[in-house]
Amino acid sequence: MHIRGGFVALALALAVQSCPAVSRAEPATPFPPGTGKDPSDSRKESRLRTLAVLDIEVTGDVSDAARAPEWEQRGSWISERLRQELGNRNIYTVLDNAPAADAIAAAKSSQMLHACNGCELDIAKQLGAERVLIGRVFRMSHLVLTLHIEIKDVATGRTVFRRALDFRGDNDTAWERAVLFLVKETMGKAGV
Repeated sequence: MHIRGGFVALALALAVQSCPAVSRAEPATPFPPGTGKDPSDSRKESRLRTLAVLDIEVTGDVSDAARAPEWEQRGSWISERLRQELGNRNIYTVLDNAPAADAIAAAKSSQMLHACNGCELDIAKQLGAERVLIGRVFRMSHLVLTLHIEIKDVATGRTVFRRALDFRGDNDTAWERAVLFLVKETMGKAGV
């Protein structure tokens, strides 16, 4: 057994010495040859895509009319938090929705934006966005909720990213945790 192990070690040593690809003069680097840069930084240097983030809507068990203003306010607040995170993490250049406020209000007056048969694309075009994010929180109950996010390419209408994330608790903390997890653990890593 010892002789066999010694033979393998000798064979490896000879192979390494005769291999022209192994250079002892250059230290190993995690960066691609000749760049001196970390490839994960490439997104920071290149131009980020523009994104319109429409406000997150609430669907499902919304039978308690007294809570409707609370859900409306929470949807607006968490949408703003989502915009901040996407911008802060250099995932997208998030556009201001104010120039399309009238179009958004008109579309919302007759339907929910996540199910408006393309009105989200028209709104995004009006804003000059390359992509549009539509989101909703589905309330199964007071405890069980699901955050649905979809990002579409404005030019083609094709969905480029879609996730559904279950979370617990119909409160500000739970909603914020869901959005932060979605941005950090899925969107950031997927490079959408």
